[in-house]
Amino acid sequence: MFSLAKIEIAQFLKPYVKDAIEFPDIETLSALLEIKRTDAEKIVVKNKEELAGYKVRDVICTKEARELKREILKILASYTMTKNGKEFALTLTPILEIEELQKRFEDVRETGRLIAILGNEKIDRVRKIISEAAIEEKTRSYSYRRSPPPIIATRQTGLELEAEINEQYGDFVHVAIVETAGKAEELSQKGTIILLLSGEGEGEDAAVGGVFDEPGIITITRDDLSDVCVVYPEFVVNSFAVKKKAILAVIRLLTEFKELKDSFLFFSIVLPPR
Repeated sequence: MFSLAKIEIAQFLKPYVKDAIEFPDIETLSALLEIKRTDAEKIVVKNKEELAGYKVRDVICTKEARELKREILKILASYTMTKNGKEFALTLTPILEIEELQKRFEDVRETGRLIAILGNEKIDRVRKIISEAAIEEKTRSYSYRRSPPPIIATRQTGLELEAEINEQYGDFVHVAIVETAGKAEELSQKGTIILLLSGEGEGEDAAVGGVFDEPGIITITRDDLSDVCVVYPEFVVNSFAVKKKAILAVIRLLTEFKELKDSFLFFSIVLPPR
């Protein structure tokens, strides 16, 4: 993936960012990194350049030629059925490797074969389903910051643990040092998700733990800190929620049309047995 060394990214976000770059989903990338859409688009293009091993400017050397490329890509994008398809077309880069060029022609030939097999009526149905494969734009940005960040309550002091959690989650997760039962009581009134880091002592610690012995407060271990499904499950759920229509559209396509399921264009998608 294109280096994002100049942008600070929490570790848990990196798989989501990688998917948004490669898909590409520029709006989601913009929301995750909290950058302008135009900057997100540049990241997608630079990633494609890095994978190819050369820059667009090295291949299309003049300003006029690059403007012509943009106009051609706009024409191609006008034929796409979805917003993400349009983003894919607009961020296409030149190909110099013959193997990659041949692969793209194979994809085009396979598409033509499927059109011939399915016929006009089924193709119209396929297009309708694809047109519904939208990533929810209205809730995309909101979904990643939908609720107050969970709090990891710990009785450890020192910067090592806080630094570890900050590197993993950034400001998506907060840390609270809870050394007394009074501090624990105060924290429990905040009305947010509290993850109590266990296994840290007895004595006063036991009194602190007793305050958190209530429904809605989750005890975790140090090993759980790297698992976003444990620490911030709502983020994971919401990240799939905005893709619900797109996921359902793919399932419908592969369920209704066996010809698509058997095509190498869809070989990486496996549906669960019915």
